[in-house]
Amino acid sequence: MAKSLPSLIIFHRKLTRSLQSKSLYSEIHQAPSLETLIHAIFPALAINYTNQGYMDGRAILTTKNIVVNSLNTQIVKAVPGQEHVFLSVDSVETRDDQAMAIGKEFLNTITLVSMPPHHLAFKVGIPVILLRNLNVASGLCNGTRLIIWHLARKLIIAQIISGAHAGNIVNGSCITTTTNRLKWPFTLQRRQFPLQLAFVMTINKAQGQTMKIVGIYLHELVFTHGQLYVALSRATRVNDVSVFYSNGRTTTNVVSPLTSFILLCYYVEILHFILNFNISY
Repeated sequence: MAKSLPSLIIFHRKLTRSLQSKSLYSEIHQAPSLETLIHAIFPALAINYTNQGYMDGRAILTTKNIVVNSLNTQIVKAVPGQEHVFLSVDSVETRDDQAMAIGKEFLNTITLVSMPPHHLAFKVGIPVILLRNLNVASGLCNGTRLIIWHLARKLIIAQIISGAHAGNIVNGSCITTTTNRLKWPFTLQRRQFPLQLAFVMTINKAQGQTMKIVGIYLHELVFTHGQLYVALSRATRVNDVSVFYSNGRTTTNVVSPLTSFILLCYYVEILHFILNFNISY
């Protein structure tokens, strides 16, 4: 179960008080556009990205990986400097001769949450997130955030910026990841750096992390129990959270849609609460 009964009760009480006082909406910054949200979380990115500590504790959270990848690609273009492209080496394991018939171009298009993408485009000074447990004792865990210090063809040097090992300098190389959770009759092997851009992260990936400045891009209804709670509670202060809600239509007044959206998510939380604990009225 995602939450204990006491934590759900606490969340229920806190959010109820906030809704009744309307303080939730007065303290959360409501961005009128996606561009404004990006600027609020990463102000003057092209100038400040080299400042020590600037990237620490800053991220935009959203619901799906397809949106994460799109926004990360958009934001990294604003960072000056040479772009280094790393392409994975993909192959398959099969029990017959089907491997000969599977083109590498097709394998390169496969994108999975559990694997780094085929195409990585990095720059020095940008944030990335680790996708695999490499060395737990050294802080290299799935979800660890880092800042890239140096890029070479087969080596990346970075500084950890999250967790108990923040500040440590580490280096990494490509690893081979394997998955057979596919709808195709083969096992995919991909050799690539186990990293991904981390200007934007999924809400699920941010669970357990504490940040200084948080942006939340609500382009659709959160689809997993607890997502809204996780997103709104990543920052230590409510007024360090900025939210942009987009319902697919351009609007200049986001207060009412945002309020309705949070209320809807809130009642979805309560519904899960009732169903999980068999509460009747």
